[in-house]
Amino acid sequence: MVRLLVTLMALLSVSCDWIESKESHYADMKAAAEAGEISRGWIPAFVPESAMEIWLKYDVENNRTWLSFHGMVDRPTILNACHGLTTKDVNYPSSGPRGWWPDALTLASKEGKAEFEYYTCKDGETLAIDRIKAQVFLWKLSK
Repeated sequence: MVRLLVTLMALLSVSCDWIESKESHYADMKAAAEAGEISRGWIPAFVPESAMEIWLKYDVENNRTWLSFHGMVDRPTILNACHGLTTKDVNYPSSGPRGWWPDALTLASKEGKAEFEYYTCKDGETLAIDRIKAQVFLWKLSK
């Protein structure tokens, strides 16, 4: 009986971890909307409908979010939800999701940070825009 209880507790903890952290890829905003990511608030309202190649990872338990997409957000839309940051004022994550998060946007990286345009947004997110590659990165770290 004890063995069964221990096994059930282990399975429950593994399944809860899966629920608390999710990583997804969507071809476009339509697919992300159909999956409910916009209505649940994981993708901010200022992300344009034209966004493509959307990568999203969130960790509910630790209140962390990472988002990347190709496409551009126009400056007036950004300034309605965010304000500019200098490179030295950015709070970089210690790491990001493997495979699609650039090393340049991590705490350990010392290079490549100046190629981005940075903003801090109303809900605590940091936005980094690479206008040359037309790619946007967003992260929110727990407070």
